[in-house]
Amino acid sequence: MADAHLVEPTFTATMTRDGTYCVQLDQHADAPVLHIGSFDSEGDAQTWIRDDSVAWLTKRRPRETVRNRRRRRIAGASGLER
Repeated sequence: MADAHLVEPTFTATMTRDGTYCVQLDQHADAPVLHIGSFDSEGDAQTWIRDDSVAWLTKRRPRETVRNRRRRRIAGASGLER
C-alpha cells in the first residue's frame, strides 16, 4: 500500500499510446497524477526530470483552499511538516 502522504513528489517517465513519453507527477495520495509534456524519447523525459523538474515544481504554487490549510494544520500538529 502506498504511503498516503509522500514526503517528496515523484516524477516518472511513462510511454503514451502514441509512442511518445510524458512525465507523471505523483504529488500525494489525495491528488490526481499529473501528466507533463510530450517527449520524443524516454531519455528526453528523464533529462527533463533531472534538469527542469525542480524549477517547474517551484513555480507551481498550490491553490490555497480550506482543505489545504486544514492539511497543513494537521501535518504541523502531528510533526509531519518540515
